[in-house]
Amino acid sequence: MHFLNLGQHFFFFMGVMVLSGLEAFSALPQDQIKSADKVEQVLIHLKNIAEGSKLIPGSEGIINLENRSYKEESQTLDGMASFYEVPAKKGYTVKGMYKSPGEAFDHPTELWGIWHDIEISPQRTEYSFVRNMPYIVDVKMSYQRENTANPSLAKGDEMIFNVLYRNPSTKGYKSRLVLLLQNSRSGEIIRMEKDVEVQPSERLGNEHFEFTAHEAGEYYFAVGVFVKQRINQWTDSWDWSEAPLFFVTSEHRTIDFAGYSWDVKAGYGNPGGNFWSNDSSLIWIDGRGRLNLTLSPAPNGNWYATEVISQKTFGHGIYTFYLDADLQAFDPHVVAGIFLYQDEENEIDIEFSRWGDSENYQLGNYVIQPSEQPGNHFRFPILTSGSYTTHRIVWTPHEILFSSWHGHYDQAPEGRIIAQWQYAGAPIQNQDRLRLFFNLWLFRGIKPKSDKPEIFTIARFNYEPLSNQSDDTEQ
Repeated sequence: MHFLNLGQHFFFFMGVMVLSGLEAFSALPQDQIKSADKVEQVLIHLKNIAEGSKLIPGSEGIINLENRSYKEESQTLDGMASFYEVPAKKGYTVKGMYKSPGEAFDHPTELWGIWHDIEISPQRTEYSFVRNMPYIVDVKMSYQRENTANPSLAKGDEMIFNVLYRNPSTKGYKSRLVLLLQNSRSGEIIRMEKDVEVQPSERLGNEHFEFTAHEAGEYYFAVGVFVKQRINQWTDSWDWSEAPLFFVTSEHRTIDFAGYSWDVKAGYGNPGGNFWSNDSSLIWIDGRGRLNLTLSPAPNGNWYATEVISQKTFGHGIYTFYLDADLQAFDPHVVAGIFLYQDEENEIDIEFSRWGDSENYQLGNYVIQPSEQPGNHFRFPILTSGSYTTHRIVWTPHEILFSSWHGHYDQAPEGRIIAQWQYAGAPIQNQDRLRLFFNLWLFRGIKPKSDKPEIFTIARFNYEPLSNQSDDTEQ
């Protein structure tokens, strides 16, 4: 069995929940405050721990100081700040309290954590609150299965969740970690919890939970940590995630196309933060032996992308793809991809997309990853009079040649060339371990303006290995 981190396909970073409620209280009685003869403006600056991330949308920050309140929905770490008129007298103490909404948990009210006390004096005019209790840093998931090349999850697959946490305090705590999973299809909530000894250190803690999915559906998650010495006092709790952590399909699906076997992807994740379906009504081989991928809306409001992954691995050779698709008519956020892939350093792409810009006429893209390196990509326009185009990759030990032309021809006829490009940069390191992918998805997960499904048809595919390379890389 093998473990594979889902950093690219399933895992998406949730970060640390920032402030969802903060109250400040004066240590002096109100009559003493009113009798103060000097008043100055004090900037109260609320700041989360340094490793924090953007605030979960909908959360609010609240400050109450000397009966003056300021409420603002914040989208950044330190976005909540305002000036307050307070008596300029030494000895005033502002005590901050952290509060998480925690609606995913049994008792969502009064979920408090401790903050530093701050002394107000004429010598200081800005004050920061820094949390000093255990908090959740991240939740990661990996899976255990024989076929680690296929990122899809099916009923019966085993998963491992790693909850990462940190304790910035100089004091250790007996704490409890709780991870909730909710199946959006059935509504079932699975609760997993573990008692932990949180050490007084900035060092990252890591606890894992094991889970086997017995039902298909999209699984959302929530996570929390609380200190047992404080009765029901959660020091950090994340509400239900806005996007599913993973998707479980009823069964793994494979199809046969162009003489090869392909795994059909299902799940949620990258590229683009998309939902992926392996349903036979959305991705199929038609009566002419053509592979049809679709991008389609569902009654639940989600759009479902499609992808296939070759079970065979490939190396140097000539790859020819015969497409039947009106590439110019795709919505600006639609991406159609053909690529050879093992990892981010071993990837060869042909992509078709306007990348969200309706005015972008260069919808063709040849890419060698990493694409940000100079000379690693070439963009070109595709002005077609029909839906038939042919695209070719010639991959040798010393160079990679790309070409595209109108129509379905084994060789490009004169006058029908769309684009050509030669890549002569650093060679692909792994020369015989790349799998071939076809996919259709949404750039950044942004839905098209219309509800019209998109379709991407690969009419034929042909691979000719180099004469000195055996064709025995089946895995």
